[in-house]
Amino acid sequence: MARSKRIESAGGWYHVSNRGAGRQRIFRNDEHRLTFLELLGSLQEQHRVEVHAYCMMTNRYDLIVHTLRANLSMAMRHLGGVYTQRYNRMTGRDGPLFRGRFRATLFEPEIALLAVSRHLHRRPLVTGTVQRLDRYRWSSYPSYVTSRRQPGWLQRAAILELTGENARSYRQYVEREGESNELVRRFYRQTRPGSILGSDSFRRQVLRGQDPEAGDHPDLADDPIPPRRIIRLTADHFGVTRRSVLTSTRGRLNRARLAALWLCRRHSRQTLEQLAELFRVSSFGTVSAALHRAKSRMGDEFWREVQKIERQLTLD
Repeated sequence: MARSKRIESAGGWYHVSNRGAGRQRIFRNDEHRLTFLELLGSLQEQHRVEVHAYCMMTNRYDLIVHTLRANLSMAMRHLGGVYTQRYNRMTGRDGPLFRGRFRATLFEPEIALLAVSRHLHRRPLVTGTVQRLDRYRWSSYPSYVTSRRQPGWLQRAAILELTGENARSYRQYVEREGESNELVRRFYRQTRPGSILGSDSFRRQVLRGQDPEAGDHPDLADDPIPPRRIIRLTADHFGVTRRSVLTSTRGRLNRARLAALWLCRRHSRQTLEQLAELFRVSSFGTVSAALHRAKSRMGDEFWREVQKIERQLTLD
């Protein structure tokens, strides 16, 4: 039977996992785990793939990654291939280490990112490996909820922002019993979960080959609208300063900033990296998560305000 085609998305959010062939161990000691972490840290620089969460068990790994380009397979082949080479060299073995190609689920971040991170971070507790999640060294969870020094390449902002940038709230969400997100709970209870996790509209969009990151945008004019003009009009509309539009506000929703970010992505042809630099955030994944939050607000009062600004942009 032919293998299903991998879904590659520029700006996609993925839960990626793989395990040892025949359930063999892929991490035998701390040296192996540190080697794997070193390779994870190289993904952003070499492949423009951000790592937002990870969990290493004895015979498997799980990741949440966000891709800037449609190159997930290339990045994961690099990760698995180089790690296998180093592992074989350290253990004096030969041959494949992993069971085959990695498993990847493309998910809709505005409804699943927080719940997928919970699913991943709870694995050591569910398997009985530890009784306290914050004491498991080989997961990103302690970096989210304790003062433990975190890897410089680990991107936490997009997930923590969903709990008000509050580590205590995130800990309570992860460690309480029972999964409140029914869609995610049902998805992972399947024997063979699918490759897409999200709403029906998200699935249709992916299967039609559209870019979920871009949204249902109209064709842009030949001359895109300069970001500075979008920011100026947005600030004037909300009665705030341009500086406040470009400044993140911890624990509080900055409506003008969210509107400007959405409009810049829609009308300026700026890449996620360029928007991250313009809006002074370290992670293009944080930009992506904010765009999806804006998308989820369509139809409410916020979206009507965005439409007013958009009309002004196209008329001026």
